[in-house]
Order: sequence, then structure tokens, then C-alpha cells
Amino acid sequence: MSSGLLLAAPVAVAQIAGFVNPGLTESERRMITPVVIASGCLFYAGVAFAFLILAPAALGFFVHYAAAGAVESLWVTDLYFDFIFSLLLGTGLVFQLPVLQVALGRTGLVTSGQMLQAWRHVVVAATVMAAVLTPSTDALTQALLTVPIIGLYLGGVATVRLLEREGMVGRGREKETGWMNQINGEGVEGDRREMQWKDQMWSTTNRA
Repeated sequence: MSSGLLLAAPVAVAQIAGFVNPGLTESERRMITPVVIASGCLFYAGVAFAFLILAPAALGFFVHYAAAGAVESLWVTDLYFDFIFSLLLGTGLVFQLPVLQVALGRTGLVTSGQMLQAWRHVVVAATVMAAVLTPSTDALTQALLTVPIIGLYLGGVATVRLLEREGMVGRGREKETGWMNQINGEGVEGDRREMQWKDQMWSTTNRA
């Protein structure tokens, strides 16, 4: 069941995107398609990275730690599969970081410069996140996840910078601002006409 959930997660996201696709505009459709594809590829890449690199390193640490006589290993099948599933799912979700960055940059909420300025906070957050996801206490396993997280973040910054150069960011906010300006302009024009009408009525009443 755990394997089925891991394999079906990106497919479920694609199905949800296909369900809401008819209600989107043409520009939103062009944006959501590459996002869904990139999200699925990054998720599977995270799962493969955890299965091929993180899991063997973490299990190897437990085996060597037990062989040293510090603790006694009691391997339980259910706990083992829960551990592997949590590690694979958590790493797959962490690999969605560039998708989140592109979404924020595409809407104009955050620029690539602002993302790059926060690199110190990202390093700390990546270290804490790696410590939470990797159950072993050795620095090697934690670094194996910390470095990719930082690399993914920098890759997301580079992608947002490229979109900025192509003029493909901030359109949602600009569109919203344009609608608000139009509404406000119509409101001001309506108030001006109402004041003119009141002045004319007042002048007509005084003449009468």
C-alpha cells in the first residue's frame, strides 16, 4: 500500500489539475501544465534519491551503531516499512521546493533577489529539515539531504531569475492591479458625475 501511495501521489495531483483545468484561463493553463510535470518529476527524483542514497546510509548507521555494542537492534517489519515510507515521502515532498519558488515568483509575490538574500535562513531551515527527516544522528546522513535541499533552492532561484528576464513573472498581480485600478477609476468617475448632477439640481432649485 505504501508503494502504491508513493507511485500514485503525482498521478493524483495530475488528476486534480485536470479537473480544475476547464475553469482556468488560457494563461493559467499554460502555467499549470509545466508545473504539474515538473512536480511529478521532482517527486519521483526525491523518492529515488531517498531510496538509493538516504535509506542505505541511515540503515547502515543503525547497523554499525548496533554492531559496536552500544544498543541492541530489534528489527520489526512494520516499523521498517513505516520508516522507509516516511523517509521516501518526506524527501519527495521536500523536492517540491523549486515548484513552490516558481509559483511564488510567477505570481510576483517574491522576486529572485529576495530569495537569494534569504540564503542564510535557507541553510538553517535545510539543516533542521534534514535533521527531522533523517532519523539517524550522524552528520553524514543529515548532510546528504541538506546539500540537495540547498541545491534545489538555488535552482529555484535561478529558474525564477530566468522567468524574470523573459518577462513571465508578476502577471497575476499586474492583472489584479489593473482590474482594481479600473474599478477605482470607474468609482471616481461615478462620484464626479453624481456631484455634478447634485450641483445642477441645486442650481435649478435656487433659480426656481
